[in-house]
Amino acid sequence: MTSEFKKLLSKEFGIDEYNAYFEYANRMFYRERERLKDTEKMLLGEEMILKTLVFRNMEQILNKKTKPQLNKCSERLLECMQITMNINHRFLMVFLAYLGSALFLLSLSLHFFVSIFAMVMLTGCFLYKAMEFIVNKYCYIDAYLILIYKNVLLKLLEN
Repeated sequence: MTSEFKKLLSKEFGIDEYNAYFEYANRMFYRERERLKDTEKMLLGEEMILKTLVFRNMEQILNKKTKPQLNKCSERLLECMQITMNINHRFLMVFLAYLGSALFLLSLSLHFFVSIFAMVMLTGCFLYKAMEFIVNKYCYIDAYLILIYKNVLLKLLEN
């Protein structure tokens, strides 16, 4: 399972380019975390280096696209952001539906094996939605790369 941001960036730049961005950003974040230990903030200078390298690379790739293609990229970015926001906002409803369904199944006094089978199926569906939520909620590096991508798109669309 991958985050929606990863899907979008892989689609726009290719999986190899995405992996290069991700690895570079991951190394930069890991190195900073090791150096600072008790704080999660990057030094401003090194963060700017990361932004500049990834920004320039993305800009070179997107510069080859026409204005209508860039508008489509912007629409896909907006759709991706809406999907991730919907996943995050709907998780509470999914959890409550799971809890209510489980209690309802237990109160039906069905045959033991039918109840177990239904609970296993229900729990499997809930775990899938929970994994989807976690993957999309905690994809910090992908979110960081999406912000850079958004800035590149805005710059190119303004020109």
